[in-house]
Amino acid sequence: MKNIAFGCVIVLITAQIGIAEDTQIYDIGLISIGMTIDSRANLPNCFINDNNLVTGSTRIGVGTSYAFVWENGSKVTFSGFMSGYSYGCGINNSDQFVCTENGSPVLWQKEDIPRFGPSWDKVNLQTLPATAIAHPLGISDSGRIVGFHYYNFPMLLKHTALMWKDDQVVDLGTMHDDDNFSAAYSINNSDQVVGYSGDNAFLWQNNQWKDLGKIGNDVSAIALSINNNGQVVGYSSDSDDNRHAFLWQEDKINSLNGPDSTESWAYGINEAGKVVGAFQTDDGPRACLWDNGELIDLNLFVEDTGWVLQEAFDINNSDMVVGYGINPNNQSYCGFIIEVPEPGSIMFMLTGLLWLTKQRKRNRACSFSCVNDLH
Repeated sequence: MKNIAFGCVIVLITAQIGIAEDTQIYDIGLISIGMTIDSRANLPNCFINDNNLVTGSTRIGVGTSYAFVWENGSKVTFSGFMSGYSYGCGINNSDQFVCTENGSPVLWQKEDIPRFGPSWDKVNLQTLPATAIAHPLGISDSGRIVGFHYYNFPMLLKHTALMWKDDQVVDLGTMHDDDNFSAAYSINNSDQVVGYSGDNAFLWQNNQWKDLGKIGNDVSAIALSINNNGQVVGYSSDSDDNRHAFLWQEDKINSLNGPDSTESWAYGINEAGKVVGAFQTDDGPRACLWDNGELIDLNLFVEDTGWVLQEAFDINNSDMVVGYGINPNNQSYCGFIIEVPEPGSIMFMLTGLLWLTKQRKRNRACSFSCVNDLH
């Protein structure tokens, strides 16, 4: 599978109904662009909860990255032990987030102190004796955590999914005996876990594994996010490593195509079943939203701002979306938060854009006709 670099500048985009010129963008600085946790998967960079807190990793100097939390325009960074590296991952609605510090798993939880404001408390998560490096990736609202760990022996040649539950760490193993690799990326409040094992996307619950299938003739699949309704999103890949986004629900895998069935991939889903991800174009990826299976290019909401939104990573229940793109200064891997308009507003915008396109074509045709009449 292809690798994805971690990176970005976080910005805030407040979408006005159908008027891209009124979109507001707030740039709060560069974050790391060089971190890849799992070489077998394209992973989301940033995560957002229902309190609009965003987690990710910010670059500090050359070759050093710190986990961060962004809230209301301010950013707090969390360095590793002795100023080593740290990478921020999933966050829940209890304002707890997980990260890796120098290969060790850590939980940070927010505490509000009277007269002093919020502070963040650090909890070092347990590891197994066989663990060389552990990466927590997702966390439920009840504080259950999932991720994966590399074994000490054979050194870094095998990794399996983990769950941190009730002060214990449990190795979930693999779905099939001959799978050398598994990883868990997301867990919901019913302790349903999704990820991949070998070349297959899975759903795990109560020690039972379910293979979620693949799109068409694809040869591998990965599940990246699950909501509390048991809907799962991710992508499967063909033998040429072309990705195809999917939504799994009611025991069936459904394709989420890009325009003209182009390459696509899905990263996040909220409780309403809205899915975010990206689709491929000749000019690079485009961040998108699938609402009831209908694809919407998020760049429609930021036209004429100078921004190109390339991938959308996560969406909360207020339809706030985080991702990355290219900013007006032509800086790549620049993050964004965009508030998606209500469905009626989206349709109003799309109808308006379609009308403007037709008007422009009609005007060009009229101009051409008038020029011919003069001759």
